[in-house]
Amino acid sequence: METRDVSIALISETHLQGNQKLNLANHRVYRTDRATGAKGGGTAVIVSTKVKHHEIALPPVGSIEATGIQIQTTAGPLRLIAAYSPPGKLCPKDLDGLLDPSIPTLIGGDLNAKHQCWNSRTANSKGHALLAHSKKEDFVVAGPTQPTHYPGSALHKPDVLDIVVMKNLSQSMELETLTVLTSDHNPVLITVGDVLENQQQGPRHNYKKADWSLYKRSLEETLVSGPLRCIEDIDKAVHHFTAAVHTAIERSVPKQKPQRCSIYDLPNGIKKSIADKNRARREWQRNRTPDLLKKYNELTRQLKTQISQHRGEKWEAATANLKDSDNSLWRMTRRLTGKKEPNPPTQGKTHLACSNRDKAEVFADTLEASFRPNQASKLAAEVEQEVAKYHLEYPPEKEATTIEECSTDEVLVLAKTLKNGKAPGKDKIVNQAIKMLPDAAVVRLTEIFNACMHHQYFPNSWKEARVVVFHKAGKPLRDPANYRPISLLSGLSKLFERVILARLTDFATSENLLAKEQFGFRKEHSTNHQLLRVVDIISHGFNINKSTGVVFLDVAKAFDRVWHRGLLYKLIKLKFPSYLVKLLSSYLSKRTFHVAVRDECSTSCPILAGVPQGSILGPFLFNIFTNDIPTDLKKTDLALYADDVAVISQSFSKKEVAKNLKTSLSRLSEWYSDWQITLNTSKTTATLFTKKVNRKHPQILLNGEEIKWENSSSYLGVTLDYKLSWRKHIEKTCQKATTKLVALYPLLKTKSMPMQSKVRAITAIIRPTMTYASPVWSGCCPQYRKDLQRLQSKALRIAAGAPIFARTADLHRDLSVEMLDDHLRKLNEAFYKGLDQKENPLIRKLADISANPFDRYPRPITALTL
Repeated sequence: METRDVSIALISETHLQGNQKLNLANHRVYRTDRATGAKGGGTAVIVSTKVKHHEIALPPVGSIEATGIQIQTTAGPLRLIAAYSPPGKLCPKDLDGLLDPSIPTLIGGDLNAKHQCWNSRTANSKGHALLAHSKKEDFVVAGPTQPTHYPGSALHKPDVLDIVVMKNLSQSMELETLTVLTSDHNPVLITVGDVLENQQQGPRHNYKKADWSLYKRSLEETLVSGPLRCIEDIDKAVHHFTAAVHTAIERSVPKQKPQRCSIYDLPNGIKKSIADKNRARREWQRNRTPDLLKKYNELTRQLKTQISQHRGEKWEAATANLKDSDNSLWRMTRRLTGKKEPNPPTQGKTHLACSNRDKAEVFADTLEASFRPNQASKLAAEVEQEVAKYHLEYPPEKEATTIEECSTDEVLVLAKTLKNGKAPGKDKIVNQAIKMLPDAAVVRLTEIFNACMHHQYFPNSWKEARVVVFHKAGKPLRDPANYRPISLLSGLSKLFERVILARLTDFATSENLLAKEQFGFRKEHSTNHQLLRVVDIISHGFNINKSTGVVFLDVAKAFDRVWHRGLLYKLIKLKFPSYLVKLLSSYLSKRTFHVAVRDECSTSCPILAGVPQGSILGPFLFNIFTNDIPTDLKKTDLALYADDVAVISQSFSKKEVAKNLKTSLSRLSEWYSDWQITLNTSKTTATLFTKKVNRKHPQILLNGEEIKWENSSSYLGVTLDYKLSWRKHIEKTCQKATTKLVALYPLLKTKSMPMQSKVRAITAIIRPTMTYASPVWSGCCPQYRKDLQRLQSKALRIAAGAPIFARTADLHRDLSVEMLDDHLRKLNEAFYKGLDQKENPLIRKLADISANPFDRYPRPITALTL
């Protein structure tokens, strides 16, 4: 494609299965594999990234396999479809479904339809049917003058099988057969009009070569100072500050164009071998003698060997200098373990969106519907009245002495916490530029922050999010609800949010406001702590012959549907400083977002509910909103980690457990309804942890719907089975780790890569997957831990190229890697150390090592003695 400047390739009969990859640098690949899983068939379209195009949705057709895109030419839009029709009857309606009557369409591929009208040597029944239908429906069928299919046997004569079907095509077209590649089909070169290319991606700033001294001088020269007496002054100051930063960046940070790798970057020896192979192919196709076929096959085998060796050498060279210190190792592992985001047509409310702009609008409509409050509750009027009264009661000028202003030192310290490499928001100011601000700029930024607090105003320019979406693995691609939004916010906005968060956190800590059951998004709290607490309760129940029932609640769109007025009401009731409450009111109001799909953006949409996704304040505000969840439940405990809620009850009687859970769920359901939070009953699960034989469990209802008892449930990424055997969790963990091992196999297998880098990849990427939440489950059956040990040994064996008979202990010693049990013991010791010094009494309780020596089911803390 590169040597002949081919922009688009229509591939017929790819023979690909779903687990096989087809990638080409600088190109996008769209493919349709045979759904039945049978060998053969399949189509694909390979298109250069320079060509403006989008995939199109084709109607289901029975006799034709097809993949299509739409491009823009000088004459207008043009649809290109790769097609394959196996031998047999052709259904005319299938072809009609592919030919759009309003847009010029070209279908290319092997339709197994032969006729002399398109230069085939003979005609078959399929060819006669296609010709008759073309006259009836007014479309054109054409083929090259030279044969496209050369059977392997000289007894069968070559013929034209690869043809094009065109409708409404006004451009001139040329067809030429090429004697290249190794298939029994020769490719056909189609020249149609001039393709309009995408705008080339502009040069990007290379911050690694930035002149930061020049950046600081330039910023100091262009900064505009002045008093900030009102919100209009603040907006102007933010605008001028942003413009000054952009000017300084343009002056001090060089730009460079993204490099496009050359596909045809081959040594001269291989290029000569390709030419020799093609020459031999032409000679065989002309004369069709066994000797020429043998010569051609031999040259093809030699060429494959040469290309394989060349690829191996390039891979060895690319991996020889991978290091942890310069992030080259992690960039390579991300390439291997990451997945390319699909970009198929997306189903909108009234139509199927194919272009990037239409997709962006569909995603925006879906998200806009998500960022709306749920149905109003009985508390709505009371909440609205209280919030409105609060705003009228305390005008800003009465609060000047109560505001805790920020200092330049605080701003500098908080700026250092910003991470490099994060995508910027709408203002396109990267975190590196913020961290390198000169003193004068920091002073001005501090003045803006303080003015915002005095006026209880959050600048509107910092409240628009740029949203990109990522597909949720395993879910239908066309449903826009099956994509996870990621919001990109202004770095300056996030810095100001850190200033606000520091004041909110200090007040909440000093007043001891947060519920002790909430472990999410809190300092010195983790998923391990909450998981350990749940498992500890269950283990204790086993030892005293009690059954433990746990209901794992699923909250629908928990963060996206937070009721703004309800959140402000709770901030008021918790007596947060009024300037912070009003500042947060400004922060939550008039927020907008737009969705970006590759190079296209949607229109701006309002956000009427929810805490800002991707923000610094969002998690804390969610904790405040759910802080008054009922925790004084009868004979029931709550385990909270953000929106992950576990309701726990324990008793000698299963009926008593069910009764307690019913009572608690009824009260919780009422609280959720009052605060306009929706519970997803269909995704809520329950598990009865018991050693008793009777598996018939009492019924539990939530909002009138029955909750099914499951033998195992997932909570915070850990699978808890009803016996706490950990078998299912270990099985799932092994599957996840094996997936990563397979992805990293090309890296670990290479000989030139430093052994230290290989070991680092194993211990930093594969092993953490295996050891997640180990303080909770590492006391499991030793045989289960051996499964994980075998996986770690396999990875090390691949990295070292060690034979199967090499001893595992020697392998670990030589590579300076701990055996998994030793590593788990070290992790456990580090986790439990200082546990009794935590502020949360529920965490301190986990450090109590007093236990009955006759306990049959040891508590998780005993995993220290693996």
